[in-house]
Amino acid sequence: MSKKFNLIFGTLLVGTLLISAGCDSGADKSAEKANAGSYASKTPDAGQPIDNNEMLAQYQEKLKQNPNDWQALVGLADSYFGLRRFDEAVEYYKKAVAANPDDVDSYNDLALSSHYLGRSADALKYADEGLAKNPYYQRIWLTKGFILAYGTGELDKARAAWLKAKTLDPENPIGKAAADFLSQFDEAHSNNLNTKE
Repeated sequence: MSKKFNLIFGTLLVGTLLISAGCDSGADKSAEKANAGSYASKTPDAGQPIDNNEMLAQYQEKLKQNPNDWQALVGLADSYFGLRRFDEAVEYYKKAVAANPDDVDSYNDLALSSHYLGRSADALKYADEGLAKNPYYQRIWLTKGFILAYGTGELDKARAAWLKAKTLDPENPIGKAAADFLSQFDEAHSNNLNTKE
């Protein structure tokens, strides 16, 4: 692959992940936390930065009271993820999906965390486990494409995953991000082929 293709593809990837990080086509964990009584006071106001270290302490305290508290497990994992402490994030996302096996969003985040640790085979396994729970969960298709492209280098399979993400709902932010990703990917791939001629 050419350096130009890698640069365009990498720029596209970062933009897409930033867009998709705040999007959720499945259950919204923050809304669930806000509706869960004691968690409502711990959910930051919209637009205010989250202090992940403060959140860590709050969720750790909750887990002392109830080690199987799914919302606290997810909150702790999300806080570790936000701090880029992916080993700990993986540990708590695993506990979260054990406590709530239908939590496809945590499978998604478990897959991403594993990928960031260089464990792309595990990441794909978790993405596929999440997709087995809900094959219509759009965000995990976008994540799977990312892992396939950057973790295993399987660009054709990555493109297929992004196409699936786009097809599920082309009008929402994840669908639009997938469409942009596909468009830029195809353009970069076309330019790469043209430079070889």
